[in-house]
Amino acid sequence: MIKAIPIEILIAEDDHLITTLQKKQIGKLVKTPIKTFWNGKELMNYIHAAIEEVESLLILLDINMPVMDGWEVLEKINLHYAQKEIFIVMLTSSVYPEDKKRAFTYPQVISFNDKFLEPEDFSAIINYKSLNKIIELNKLSD
Repeated sequence: MIKAIPIEILIAEDDHLITTLQKKQIGKLVKTPIKTFWNGKELMNYIHAAIEEVESLLILLDINMPVMDGWEVLEKINLHYAQKEIFIVMLTSSVYPEDKKRAFTYPQVISFNDKFLEPEDFSAIINYKSLNKIIELNKLSD
């Protein structure tokens, strides 16, 4: 069942194939705008321009990207948009436990996953308690 959610989904990933697969998986589960970005700088430019107009963001963020990597994005979001409802899922091929530990030092990070999200992984992310609260509050206001 596809359900509409009041959260804009952003994907920052430099691999076109992975981006295409992620969009396809997400589209099977939810109906919401999905925007893609090739690197962290493009993502941050969009967030800066749109942050006052969106209620909440779910960002699927690759760690290793050209121009601006995922760590730089996390720093900027944490510095400039800490009070906004931004939820970040780190996507990586990293096998280093230090990367996972570092990612969870940022309060916006809700999940640390392999780049290839399975449908059940994305379902678990959508059902994350804070995201679920936003979805339910939006239903009440409709």
